[in-house]
Amino acid sequence: MIWLIVLAAQARDFTLEVSTPLGCPGPQDIQVSGVPPNSRVQLFTASETAGGAYFHGCFPTWTHIGPADLTRRMRTRADARGEVFRSFHLYAGDCGTVLQALNPDTCAMSNVVLQGFEPEPLTCACDALLSTGDRVVALADEAGGAPGLLADTAGTVLAAGADDTALVAWDAWTDGHGGECDLATCGTCADTGDTNRYWVPCDELGHPSLGCVPDRHEPNETIDTATVWMG
Repeated sequence: MIWLIVLAAQARDFTLEVSTPLGCPGPQDIQVSGVPPNSRVQLFTASETAGGAYFHGCFPTWTHIGPADLTRRMRTRADARGEVFRSFHLYAGDCGTVLQALNPDTCAMSNVVLQGFEPEPLTCACDALLSTGDRVVALADEAGGAPGLLADTAGTVLAAGADDTALVAWDAWTDGHGGECDLATCGTCADTGDTNRYWVPCDELGHPSLGCVPDRHEPNETIDTATVWMG
């Protein structure tokens, strides 16, 4: 007897954005864009970006956060434009945690965002063009000598060093190290047990291209369709 096992390929990513205008703790706005209209969306939080495989109605679905304290925070449904807008209060204990969204109908995962995170410009390296919390991509395979790290892998900037390198926590990659914060001269760096970090030269990092994403005011390119703002 021959068993044929088919694993569902993970669908393409969609966009998750957060804004905490008054700082953390405080009110936070969440926007999800680029999912199928009226499809389901779930939000998960964790304290780390190590990631792992979880079976939330998909097999397999790869998250980039967790796994130790992965927590489902909300279940909702996108509107007819494939968007979600929610506002809620972010408490002190959630400041600095990571957030990721799942679309169970397509098995797609969003990008990872930091909640209540105040970016700090990295003035000690990278020509001050990067800040803590920036999302970057590797411009070459094994950037900075990171074993097995592929070009276009995305990650989050944590700190920078005087030798013009940045410490990046890479998504879904665990062949690095958890600390080496003694090399950081600016940024926020705390030694952890995660193994998804690696120091990479600034010139081997680029900003990911998210493209244009429809928002709640589209289409608004003509005088007849423009959004009316009430001041």
